[in-house]
Amino acid sequence: MNLFYKMVWYIVHYLIVVFCRLKVIDADNIPEEGGVILASNHISAIDPPLMGISVRRTAYFMAKKELFNIFIIGFLIKNLNAFPVNRGVFDKNALKKSEEVLENGFALIMFPEGTRSKTKKLGKGKPGIGMLARMAVVPIVPIYIQNSQEFYKLLLTGRR
Repeated sequence: MNLFYKMVWYIVHYLIVVFCRLKVIDADNIPEEGGVILASNHISAIDPPLMGISVRRTAYFMAKKELFNIFIIGFLIKNLNAFPVNRGVFDKNALKKSEEVLENGFALIMFPEGTRSKTKKLGKGKPGIGMLARMAVVPIVPIYIQNSQEFYKLLLTGRR
């Protein structure tokens, strides 16, 4: 875990747990070592950071390539283990990077729907996550995030 990642992880984890009373259930289902794909629903822009601070090991993320062009966001996500994916097409580089992350024993956070759900309901997954798991010979741990679309209200009310 690089120093920047570790520092941000501890600060944000503490703030979210204290102010939003983040509750992670059955985190022991996530293997402590070895490559693993963490596949989650995606209903809010805050989901990737919530996933990252909920996992007690170094995690990598795929992020749409457009985010890397936004000055501060691009800097942050690049230094917090995100790598770009060109959505809507077969992105050989993102697939190769994903396989490398998994083969090096890290967790890879993925959102199989490929984008945030506009209806707040689970959408149809994009092809590829199963192929990636098979190529890298790693398990897939399904994860469900609840109430993240209400994140900003949670900050103000302190509700879980």
